[in-house]
Amino acid sequence: LHLLMQERELLRDELREALAIDEVTGMPNKVALLKSLESQISRSRRYNNLLSIIILRVNNIEQLNHDQTASLFIPISHLLNDQVRWADIVGKLSNSDFLLVLPETAVDACKNLTENLSKNLNDLSLSENLPENYKINVSFGYTEWAKGDDLTLLMKNNKKKMQTYNDRTEVIK
Repeated sequence: LHLLMQERELLRDELREALAIDEVTGMPNKVALLKSLESQISRSRRYNNLLSIIILRVNNIEQLNHDQTASLFIPISHLLNDQVRWADIVGKLSNSDFLLVLPETAVDACKNLTENLSKNLNDLSLSENLPENYKINVSFGYTEWAKGDDLTLLMKNNKKKMQTYNDRTEVIK
């Protein structure tokens, strides 16, 4: 019985991953995001189009439980979806990271978008389910695809540029 329950959990995890949807936000998950990003990189390589990515990291989620994290991530996901164009791809990359894939977008536009996102995050109405005096603390990293970059290089370049700030209005290039 114990082995069957373990197998059921493994199958449940595989199914969640195969669905390609983050169960909390309903956004594309890491598998779907990286698949989409890979095709956008191929498109940029083929047609020499611009492509940029932004990673938004919520830094202070370790003090939240699962329900509180959901109460935080749902409004953030709505905000992100409201701020991007129809051609952009936004999803949940990890427990604390969101990825924005921005086809035909130069890195300068990323700076403007992160500034707008930061401002809107400051104004975001947070759930009463969160701890009293909880303030979102986020960091942004963004980069532009360069000729010769593959998925691994593009993500690595972005992570090098990701920095943590106590004030979420700061962004880096």
